[in-house]
Amino acid sequence: MRGVREAPLRVGILGAGANTRGKHIPLLQKIPGVEVVAVCNRGLESARRVCAEFKIPRAVEKPEDIFADGDLDAVVIGTWPDKHCEFTLQALAHDKHVLCEARMAMDEREAQRMLEAAHARPQLVTQVVPAPFTLPMDGLVRARVEAGIGQLLAVHIFLQNGAFPDGSAPQSWRQTRRTSGNNIMMVGIFYEAMMRWVGPARTVFATLQTAVAASPDPATGRREQNDVPDAVQALGRLVRDNADFCLLAANTHGLRKETSCWIYGSEGTLAVLPGQDLLFGKRGGRLTSLKHLWQDKPGWRVEEEFVGAIRGREQVRFTTFADGCAYMRFTDALHASARTGRAVEI
Repeated sequence: MRGVREAPLRVGILGAGANTRGKHIPLLQKIPGVEVVAVCNRGLESARRVCAEFKIPRAVEKPEDIFADGDLDAVVIGTWPDKHCEFTLQALAHDKHVLCEARMAMDEREAQRMLEAAHARPQLVTQVVPAPFTLPMDGLVRARVEAGIGQLLAVHIFLQNGAFPDGSAPQSWRQTRRTSGNNIMMVGIFYEAMMRWVGPARTVFATLQTAVAASPDPATGRREQNDVPDAVQALGRLVRDNADFCLLAANTHGLRKETSCWIYGSEGTLAVLPGQDLLFGKRGGRLTSLKHLWQDKPGWRVEEEFVGAIRGREQVRFTTFADGCAYMRFTDALHASARTGRAVEI
């Protein structure tokens, strides 16, 4: 009811990495009635620095202090994937809503445990931070797929950063399965976006490569093994129209920098260039820009959606735990195919 002041929504932070500091904390603080009241980071001193930066009242040393705090209504899990499942299960067990950072879990098994725990507590809101790159144009892409391209024939995805192998750069958490699990570069995130437009894959055959075998640990300087692939080549079929798809992702294919998704139909073609343009052409025509139709559309509203769902005003769309499970299932299938040398049913 208009004019009725809502009870404060109190949020605790578990892991204050770049995305948490750059988006989650400041955007939550902008929402009326939301209070970010506690931070637990990798160390107490770093938690205190985050609290000082954002004027948050309390830094805590142990995650258990967040879970056990009966005054907290919700938690934001901004850690690396190795803690996502553990912290989500504990937060839900302590009756707290959960916003979990992208790369939902280490693998599908963990993601499924998170989903089952969420289903067991339907009164709580659970959300995975979505793949952000195409949010403003997603609705337009879906509409053109449904009513502009005819039968879906193929989807081609290119994720290349234009770099050569570099064994001197410090090791990232993304390069070791100890912290990243089965997640591979940006593959799961872009697969999530593709599912919004054309639905999931049915089968996949993949080869994986690690060109940079080891990198210096940023803390010790010792060279440590990189066991997350830095190049993926995948072929498969989609559920929709049994269409083909191919995916090429590489952090080590120098001098070709491209992030794009090409969607081919019997009557039209779409080229999705995240953050840049959306091209569309019908049979007999040519590709033309649709940028004027999407560039002013709302994109990132993750924190607003999370709070809106808690307050009963909307449902989580970007991204549900079920969708998170689907992209973890796909990344698991990439590893399984590469390991066996065979196509894998998803």
